[in-house]
Amino acid sequence: INAEYGVSDVPAHTSRVLGLTANSCRIYSGGDDRAVRSWDCASQTLLAERQSISASCLDCTESRVAVGLYNGCILVFDTQLSRELGTCSRHMGPVYDVKWAPDTTTLVSGSSDCTVRVWNMAEEGACVHVFRGHETMINRILLMCEVDLPRICSLDISCINVWCVTSKEKLASLRPLNCPGKEGYLQPGLLQTRYLNSNTRHTSVIVCGSNSGIYLWDAHSYHLLKVIHSEGYVCAEHVVAAGSAFLVTTYDDGLALLEVSTGDIVSRIGVSQFNNSSCSIWINKENPWLDGVFTETSSSLFIVTTLAGDITSYALR
Repeated sequence: INAEYGVSDVPAHTSRVLGLTANSCRIYSGGDDRAVRSWDCASQTLLAERQSISASCLDCTESRVAVGLYNGCILVFDTQLSRELGTCSRHMGPVYDVKWAPDTTTLVSGSSDCTVRVWNMAEEGACVHVFRGHETMINRILLMCEVDLPRICSLDISCINVWCVTSKEKLASLRPLNCPGKEGYLQPGLLQTRYLNSNTRHTSVIVCGSNSGIYLWDAHSYHLLKVIHSEGYVCAEHVVAAGSAFLVTTYDDGLALLEVSTGDIVSRIGVSQFNNSSCSIWINKENPWLDGVFTETSSSLFIVTTLAGDITSYALR
């Protein structure tokens, strides 16, 4: 993992960055300084900003930006941040994750009020369904958008609930194993990826970090396939990127690249003023290197924030 460039010569925010997302042209960030800003991906220059917005999470498409707030609302803007397109306001606590569906009109959110809500932005942000069943706040949302079985995974500290979008039922509840002398818990960083099983076939899996290792569940049968333990690696960290060959996780002061088959740390990089529980990381969805596809031109981009408000991008080469 090699440092590529800093997004700005001065801190992007005057305090820690709480939300981070990007599309093909722009990077979006929201900080403790109550500002949401957009940056040019190529030149790393500031393009636009909105003030007086306490962002807790962000997600974007090529045409819209969703900003989750601590007051329970979600604001939707155009990509220039010049026009507010809608507001979703039914959560009773801070919104900790938002995700756009591929149709770019459906938005899914998870909150400290223990609910997952589905919003239709084509109907002025109408809440079309609420999933209930968590006992603690929801940290992460994962959308699995297969045509035959569209699902939503929602993560709290003790379980991952899997919901069917069409039937509105809970399909499974995935839980960590208990460690000797202490209860197991999950970390934010819920991901879907492909895993090469013993039959040399790729199986779709749900990946999540915990205090007892990195869990890989079969995304269809929900059976636990593997728990990755790595010597010298503190497992109570976040999985931030996953492929069939490698995982990227945070550790105490930076990022680590782990091999899926062995759990060995292949590479790591230290990040100044990094805190894995308070810093945001965004990864581009095209990660050929994480699947073991090595070419001279391909790379996987990681954009990392720090407690000081800096935004830095790294490339896996």
